Amino acid sequence: MSPINHSSVIGRAEHELLICCARTILDASAAERIRSLAGQQLDWDDLFRLASRHKLSPLLCWHLKTIAAEFLTPPIQERLRNSLSAISRRNLQLSAELLNLLQLFQQQNIRAIPYKGPVLAETVYGNLALREFVDLDVLVRKCDVLAARDLLMVRGYRPFVQLAASQESAFLDYQCEHVLSDDGRDVMVEIQWRVVPDYFSFRFEYESLWQRTEPATFCQRSIATLSPEDTLLILCVHGSKHLWSRLIWICDVAETVRQFRHQLNWQLIEQRAALSGSRRMLHLGLFLAQDLLAAELPEEIRQRVFADEATKALAEDVYSRLWPEVEEGEEGEEDDDPEEAAGFFESSLFHLKAKERWRDRLRFCIRVLTTTTIEDWSPNDDFRSVPLAVQIRRTVRLVRKYLPQLFRLLFSRAA
Repeated sequence: MSPINHSSVIGRAEHELLICCARTILDASAAERIRSLAGQQLDWDDLFRLASRHKLSPLLCWHLKTIAAEFLTPPIQERLRNSLSAISRRNLQLSAELLNLLQLFQQQNIRAIPYKGPVLAETVYGNLALREFVDLDVLVRKCDVLAARDLLMVRGYRPFVQLAASQESAFLDYQCEHVLSDDGRDVMVEIQWRVVPDYFSFRFEYESLWQRTEPATFCQRSIATLSPEDTLLILCVHGSKHLWSRLIWICDVAETVRQFRHQLNWQLIEQRAALSGSRRMLHLGLFLAQDLLAAELPEEIRQRVFADEATKALAEDVYSRLWPEVEEGEEGEEDDDPEEAAGFFESSLFHLKAKERWRDRLRFCIRVLTTTTIEDWSPNDDFRSVPLAVQIRRTVRLVRKYLPQLFRLLFSRAA
């Protein structure tokens, strides 16, 4: 496979600098390139905006102040210190709350696995301050979701979704998470029973995942975490779901490969990816991590990943979305759903191409049209008697809302 032309990925010095900083350990050439770029005439406001959008502010600030401080003006140095300090305080606050929640669940005999966010920062990045996160992700068994939600509500959290009792089972069947927030402490928690919604057709055996958990030390406490193999596969699926539109998700994969390179069982990873229909998503994540961030893959895996032209085409699609134009004053929009930003059909087309099995693509299409969301529900819907009516209502809503976009997309590609 011919390499991707990175001039199409790195259009400006600010882009290249952010990519060079998107790793915890720098080799001599990367460090020298950062120093060279820091000495150029940069648009620092744009650089900080990009770092915030891609959740790479900690790594950018850390590397610049460590190896390129002499090229920075005093106001920029102060901005770096303030940013890193604010993120560190926020990460410590969220980590303390995570430990409190895990203890609360344990007292009620609810098994919980924290992943992404603070656990990834400490166990993979090696420093709680080097990976920014905005919420807490906790995986529980489906049978424990409502009990976990109720415990959080007693603690002062409020769910984003208010459901009637008859709608709860439908929500658990169709969706993947309950999101709750404590506005007083500015904390958001996602209680998850699967890593992507059911319509995504990720055929993963979650019960066996619970049997493969491993102990880890987090903030001097022993907790249960995902195995390195499950972590890597789930990170690749998560990044694919969100179109890999943030560099932090590619960085997560690269850092996981680096941290666990001597213990990853690649044969098991490939087997689980094949069984769950996520092999191309796995390969895409590995391709991006190696191609953009120089992750060291075993040669056999690297050849397999880079031999697939479909994976390369998806990577080029990802690169085309890395640097969206953002109008001045829109910096607060960086947390918008990247799938919505790309558009319903564009994101669905990406998801279809990221599946290697036709049966998964067909299942995805059917479920996207028929899997209901709270936008489709009304307070009077009773899912013990009218689920078909709600599915029909969703299909009609999607057709009415997106059919004009479909025609525009088809005609623009034909032109």
